[in-house]
Amino acid sequence: MNSILKKNTIMKNLKYLFLASFLLVFFSSCDDLLDDDPTTPFEKVLGTYSVEETSPTFGTQHYYVSISKDPYVANVLSIYNFFDMGSFIRVVGEVVDGNIELAPQDVDGFKIFGEGEISDDFDRIDFIYTIEELATAKGIHGETVEAVYTRID
Repeated sequence: MNSILKKNTIMKNLKYLFLASFLLVFFSSCDDLLDDDPTTPFEKVLGTYSVEETSPTFGTQHYYVSISKDPYVANVLSIYNFFDMGSFIRVVGEVVDGNIELAPQDVDGFKIFGEGEISDDFDRIDFIYTIEELATAKGIHGETVEAVYTRID
């Protein structure tokens, strides 16, 4: 009779051990579905880009920009040399739903606003934005500019 009780106890313990093992494997495999990269889309767009830009006034231009964290506002990007305006001139943007939004802003005599779509691999940004000279902005529409940013670092 004792051998039957021992056998039943061993079987119960094996069932619990099997269940515990199954749950451990199941929940650890779920961790693989989580993103192990803590880097946010905001941080993934930081870097240096080669730009090919087309505007009605200047045609096609090639230059470089640098995108970094804004020194003054958290979770805001600073884009230096935007529109080939100079490496010390910055335009600010915010990453929202896979895009960089450029809220209307006055920068070095121009009003700038628009949006850039970030590629899934974060190596390309397709911008469409409007730029107006502030001296002529009253009642006169600006021009639409298209730019392709390609990561180089």
